[in-house]
Amino acid sequence: MGESGRKLLLVVCQRVLAFGSVMPLSLTLASLWGLTACLLGLAPARVHWPAAVCLIATGIPILGYVTWQVGPVWGFVMLAAGISVLRWPVFYAGRWLRRRFLQG
Repeated sequence: MGESGRKLLLVVCQRVLAFGSVMPLSLTLASLWGLTACLLGLAPARVHWPAAVCLIATGIPILGYVTWQVGPVWGFVMLAAGISVLRWPVFYAGRWLRRRFLQG
């Protein structure tokens, strides 16, 4: 890294430290969850369902934290993002609920 790159990095770090966090912790965790979900999508198919269970188990508390910290609008945005990532578990859960309550 050149001298100008170091200076730029130093200025950015100073501004972040001076003004606090640029992004709330809940949104940072949600972003890491999304990145993890994308990386798990690249894994072999036998890993997808166990990974989906883990993503659901960690995603629900993160979704609650996002809603609590930055409000219901961002909570719904993160809910839509989670549903788009985990579309098949949501599809199968909806089919199971429909079968259970409408036919049973």
